[in-house]
Parts: sequence; C-alpha cells; structure tokens
Amino acid sequence: MAPVLYLISLALALVAHASPVVERRLTHMPRNATKLAVDEESGTVILFDSRDERLGVMERDTFSSFDRRGGACTALSADEVQKLPGWDKLKDYANKNWGNYERQIATNEKEYPERAASVCATNEQVELNVNGDPQCTTQSQSAGGDFSGTSGTVALSQSEGTAYTLETTTTKSSDVAVGLKTDISVGIPEIADVTWGTSLTTTVTNSQGTTSSTTNNQQTTSTVTVAQADGQTCKLDFTSQTCTTKGSGNLPFIATGWVWFEYKKKTKNHWLWAVNMDAILDEGDRSVSLSFDSILSTETKSQYNVVCQ
Repeated sequence: MAPVLYLISLALALVAHASPVVERRLTHMPRNATKLAVDEESGTVILFDSRDERLGVMERDTFSSFDRRGGACTALSADEVQKLPGWDKLKDYANKNWGNYERQIATNEKEYPERAASVCATNEQVELNVNGDPQCTTQSQSAGGDFSGTSGTVALSQSEGTAYTLETTTTKSSDVAVGLKTDISVGIPEIADVTWGTSLTTTVTNSQGTTSSTTNNQQTTSTVTVAQADGQTCKLDFTSQTCTTKGSGNLPFIATGWVWFEYKKKTKNHWLWAVNMDAILDEGDRSVSLSFDSILSTETKSQYNVVCQ
C-alpha cells in the first residue's frame, strides 16, 4: 500500500510542477505599482509593488501614463528630476533595489507613453504675505446727477466697495519648469482699514523679472433719487481712499510620474527599471517654488452723503 501512495504523491507533484504559472495580464496601471521593469525580449512591462511582489505585466501599447494634477504642466527632464529636493531618496532607492552600477537617468522615453514624468503648478490658492504697512491717502470728492425739471428730482449715482489692481513680479525662478506660465489664484488677507479678505486671479511666469498685472473691480453701483427744490443743486459727497500695499508669495511646482534608470548591464534580469516618484516621495520632496513680489493697489469709495444747496 505504501508504494502505491508514494507513486500517487509523486505523480501529483510532477503534475503540479508541470503546470504553467499564469502571469496576470494588466490593461491599466494598478494604484499600488511603485516600480517597473522592461522585458525587451517579450516587449512587455513588468509591474511591482512596494514589497517587490510582481503585480503582472502590461503590453507597451496599453501602458498608460499618470493622471495630471494641478495647473499648467510641462514635461520633466532628466536633469530637472535630479534638482528635486527628494532626488537623493530616489537615488538611494534605486541603489538599494537594483544596485549602484553604471546607468543613465531618463524621463519621458519615446518608446513608452509620452509625458511619463511631468511638473505642474499647484492649483491651490497661493496666499499673499503683506510686507509692512499700507500707504494710504484719503480724499473727499463730490458727484452730481441728472436733474429733471426746474423743481423735481435728481438721480445721483454712487459706487461703493473696492477696486483692486495687483502687479506681480517673479523675483526668484525655480530650476524646474523654467519659463512655465500659469494662472493662479492669489489670496488677499484682510488688511485693517484697507480691505476685507478676497482673492484675485493673475498670471505668473517662472522667469526671473517677469511682471504681470490684473484688475478686479468689486465696487457696486446704485442710484439715489433726491427731491431737489427750485434753485438748489444736489450732489453726493463721498470719501475715496487709495492704498498701496506691498506683499510677497511663493508658487509651488509639483513633479509627478516615473523616473527611468537605464543600466549598462542587466541587474535583476533587466536593463531598464523605473520608479514612481509619487509612491516613493512625499509632495514636499517633489516640489520646488518660485518667489514673487506684489504691489496691491486699492481704491475704496464709502461714506456717501447727499448735499443740496
């Protein structure tokens, strides 16, 4: 009986050994994919998770690129990725996983999906930091109206609120995304006796010395009708305050996507390896910033009073 059981066990073992291992074929990039290798012989891309476990393979034609996030974007070059704060972490990761052998760093390989690595301006609001006290002047002004008849009514128009002009100059450009132009939302804080908190949209260019200007009139206009006696002239007296406030801010550019390590000799059976920056580095390690100075000019009209003489 024992020999029979032995033969059955041996047969089952041989069958199990002969059964092929089915590789998982993927059509989309799994969220937990942190690195990949290129199999040049089969023309496929092999995906791995952070524990170095194989997730499956993808055909080159179906290998999808990352989703862009943020404002204006541009391709991230191999030189630029090495200027990111977290580059040393990426390099150490590659050394640990595939060895510190002779290799070339690359991004956006033509043989693979375009825009495999990109850098985008943040789409979050950029806060303006006020530098020093505002410089303000206040004037008393008058405005007349349209009179109907020798003794009747006069329509007086009044505008209340604040009109803004924001001039922004790039004072320090970043080494990444040079020349990139983007629209940003600038948060204006509440400035005592000048303005309530608000936000303005302007254009910033990642090139030192570049200046842009934007205006936003948040004044509201209404009409006041006044009974004007014969021989009288009615007008509106009001206060007009103009202020100039200096400020500064920083605009982050955030890198995302894949960095390629092209080895001169095979390491772990492959020449080409790539790592997903988003999975290895936090946003701070993938970010650089430009600095800008701003001049905020405001005109506020208030304290209207009807005067008939």
